[in-house]
Amino acid sequence: MVKKGTNMKATLEKLTNISTAMGDELAKGTDADFGKLTQLAKDHALAIKEAGGGVAETEDLAKQMIELKAGLDSTARQVAEIRALGLKMGPAGGVRVPSGRAQRLEMLADKRAFLSDDTAKRFGAWVATRIAGRNVDLPKRIKEIAADVVKQSKAQGQAKDADIDYGSTTGGELMSNEFRAELIRNVEAVGSVFPLCRRVPLGTMGTTTWPKRTGGLTSYWTDLAAAIKRSGIAFTTVTMTPKKVGTLTAIPNEMLLDPGLLVAIGQLVGVEIVYAMADRLDHTVLNGDGTADHGGFTGIFESATIASEAAASGNTTIATLDAADIDNILAALPKGYALPNARWVQSLSVLMGIRAIRTTNGDSVFDKGGSGYLPNLDGYPFTVATRAPTKAAVTTGLAYAVFGDFRMAMYVGMIGAIRIDRSAHAYFAEDMAAVRSTMHVAIAEADADALVIAKTAES
Repeated sequence: MVKKGTNMKATLEKLTNISTAMGDELAKGTDADFGKLTQLAKDHALAIKEAGGGVAETEDLAKQMIELKAGLDSTARQVAEIRALGLKMGPAGGVRVPSGRAQRLEMLADKRAFLSDDTAKRFGAWVATRIAGRNVDLPKRIKEIAADVVKQSKAQGQAKDADIDYGSTTGGELMSNEFRAELIRNVEAVGSVFPLCRRVPLGTMGTTTWPKRTGGLTSYWTDLAAAIKRSGIAFTTVTMTPKKVGTLTAIPNEMLLDPGLLVAIGQLVGVEIVYAMADRLDHTVLNGDGTADHGGFTGIFESATIASEAAASGNTTIATLDAADIDNILAALPKGYALPNARWVQSLSVLMGIRAIRTTNGDSVFDKGGSGYLPNLDGYPFTVATRAPTKAAVTTGLAYAVFGDFRMAMYVGMIGAIRIDRSAHAYFAEDMAAVRSTMHVAIAEADADALVIAKTAES
């Protein structure tokens, strides 16, 4: 029944208009719209109250209002969490992936491989269904989430994307860029050395050829109206054949059957894969010796063509190095063109040892920075690498650091990104499921003259 004087049509039209406006504002996904949303919610509540004065059946409207308020509260909480992570909201409520390495490292330190728990939950469900296979009776909610991952990937036209792999064991289910893009960004954030190198794409599992500069142009003073002397750029080529690097771990099947653990599975697997991959790439770029343990690649410290500079006689340990030894590394860089973007790479213990070095005037070769200046070593930035030689390991005639332009010196190529596969049989007796991650990578020297290796004295 409608009370006397109540215009039901006008009231319903008002409710519809408010709901539409709220939907439009939510679709924008920007922080500035929440004030307007709050006002619209109040208007919506008032309209329902007015309708309740003359409409007998308003329970459904009241329930909708409660659900709407809960949705707004949930959105507000998500925005607060996003802000706490130093992230920003993008169009249509999407989260903008942080480009800064510091934000990524902070996220990973909190054991978060993905920007949101919702993404982690979707990744966990996707992993669970791929591991369990089609014939296992998984909870309905896990199946629904995993099915939506594939549906969204197809809806966005990602099936034709070169950065999408098909799982060979699941009848062609997609590994979505929703996960792959974040995982590879995390690997690059965790890595300390290989991200400094020049990144190049590798099209196939076959050999890819890239140019290697061996000589540049020469400039000449020339008289007016005289012919300029001709010079050329000298090149050879570098061939890069990708090899596979991977991780293999096991997850108890009980975890995979519990929808409440999907976020934990997603974050755990994502974080651990990232750390393992980044460490392997850094280790190979620095220490690869051309053996199978390093994918057959030769790293910087094992290179036969990268120049080295030894410390003065008698300076056989980090503790005995002096300021002149550090200065000589800069002077020993074969080509001056590498100086503008040059930097030091060494372990933390070696850096701490070098910090104690003083010049004859008592000045430190290490500058802690400040007032807009970054910390530097003898005027150049530095990177601490866990895979560089430690202070304790540096003895007579051994390398302790490398200096130069890594982007000029080394190529790191990659096909696509990280691929995740599964097996329900590898750990059958243990009632565990195997999760395998793989990347196809190639590493090669580009310009040996862009680096110089710092060594202690031979005697």
